[in-house]
Amino acid sequence: METESIYRSTRRHFSRIQKEQILQEHRDFGVPIAVLARKNGLNAVTIYQWKRNMTEDDGSITLEKIRALVAENTTLRQHNNLLKIKVADLSVTNDILADAISIAKKTEFLKQAKLLEKSKNPKI
Repeated sequence: METESIYRSTRRHFSRIQKEQILQEHRDFGVPIAVLARKNGLNAVTIYQWKRNMTEDDGSITLEKIRALVAENTTLRQHNNLLKIKVADLSVTNDILADAISIAKKTEFLKQAKLLEKSKNPKI
């Protein structure tokens, strides 16, 4: 006797239009998601995922999005230019300090050399 599994793994696929219709019932008529899930033979989590995915940015290009991106781009360019100026100033400061340290080391080395020379030749 062959035993047939009670649970069949038939996966239903819904088109975007079908998903939107199910979610529209929830938005327009206030039908609870649990009721929609039972009515359509779905898990409520699936409908929540659809809702989250469809309310996220759908990737369509609108004039508002373009304006926002242009404004953001302008702001970022200005900020980038300010950062470039600050980096240049810090680079110059760093070079000056490195030169000052080098000069200080040479001066200290010369002082020590003179002291060493004086200790070798006490007549000078």
